[in-house]
Amino acid sequence: MEKNIIVTDELGKPIGTTYPKRAKGLVKNGRAEYAGDREIRLKDTRIPTVENHTEEVKMSKTINFSARDFKLEDTCNSNVGVRGYMTIGGESTEVWEIGDWGWNWTSLMRDVRGLEKNTDYIFRFAMTGGHTDDDKEVSMVHITRLCEPAPSDATGEAPNAEDIEEARARAWDERYTYRIGKSSFEPVISKRDKTGLLRVFELPFNTGDSENWRIIIIAQHAVARFFAPKDDAFYAELEDYSFEQWRNDRTEQLRAEKIREARAYLEGPLSDDDEDGDMQPMRGEASQEAIPNFFGGKIDMSEAEIHSSKALRELLTMAKHGVSIDLTGAIIDCDEDED
Repeated sequence: MEKNIIVTDELGKPIGTTYPKRAKGLVKNGRAEYAGDREIRLKDTRIPTVENHTEEVKMSKTINFSARDFKLEDTCNSNVGVRGYMTIGGESTEVWEIGDWGWNWTSLMRDVRGLEKNTDYIFRFAMTGGHTDDDKEVSMVHITRLCEPAPSDATGEAPNAEDIEEARARAWDERYTYRIGKSSFEPVISKRDKTGLLRVFELPFNTGDSENWRIIIIAQHAVARFFAPKDDAFYAELEDYSFEQWRNDRTEQLRAEKIREARAYLEGPLSDDDEDGDMQPMRGEASQEAIPNFFGGKIDMSEAEIHSSKALRELLTMAKHGVSIDLTGAIIDCDEDED
């Protein structure tokens, strides 16, 4: 049987095709109405039933993120996450915020049932965050077949536990994995908003011989927020902003913070031990020249005489901040007890 019936949404926008029998069933159940000999229009009934949602997914071939459909995965005992409302684009939007700046592994999941076999689908979502200054975050999405064995086989016997485990392992091995951190998998939309970087992803997958699937969102060492994407027209007015641009801006921000720390350090009050002038070139009028060196630069202390333990400790502190200290030929003689 050919899928020759056009399916449109409540505004008349085409979202797919279906079989004549399925179209007849949708009309009979009140979910759609005929808009022509070979066209049905889905009704916006606003009835939050699983069956109605699944049917719309089948027609549109797009699974949009909905915070209410996701939950923290029970098998993950280190989950950090909360579902709540935020203002996005001037509207209240339900959001899942998951992950932290530590190393808790957080897993958010949703099961999608009743999809058409051997069919291409797209999982679409919007997100902010999910990246860190040290680039050690984990941010990814798994899409895997959902293996739920029947209560019994044709003989009436319970399925073998080993067979069940093998089937689940095979499904996991064959999963789709998308690394959405940094620019590993390119978003379809990448914009600047009040949070910094807002991105919309569309992750493709094919159902093969399975109707039931599981979507798993992973976060570690970074806080990320996931929410329903808006229409493309909403993002058109926002400024284009890539991850690379965000990274460059963030690097400059961190550099400025480092320089401010260096200025506070280099222009700070001298201790009694520094009054002999051992460290005087590092402060006062010379501080502006020293500030760039504090950010991964080099200080020439060759042939210097250092008789202050305090001065030596300050040099070691700067070395820990990435400064290369040249002590070639320096005389270090710190006999006094300053502790």
